[in-house]
Amino acid sequence: MNQELLSIIAKKPDYQVKGEDQKIVEFFTEYMDHNSLWLLRYEAGDDPRFIFTNDAQHYIFSLSEIKEYYKNMKSGIPMKWEEIPFEYIGK
Repeated sequence: MNQELLSIIAKKPDYQVKGEDQKIVEFFTEYMDHNSLWLLRYEAGDDPRFIFTNDAQHYIFSLSEIKEYYKNMKSGIPMKWEEIPFEYIGK
């Protein structure tokens, strides 16, 4: 599901992730999909941010954080979910 959402977001004029960074974001969005986190929003900027959500939380990852998590995962270091900040979704 996230791959389809990313392809839609990537068509926006303010989407600035290209080349190898795009491949890393594609890998990361697929990884988030397997963790039941859905790509909600993209925010352009010097260090673009990707917001993922489930029914209760929002996780915000900058491109630099995604690249660091990717590097760690490729080295066999898993994400430490208990250390990743998130925001509860208010009702």
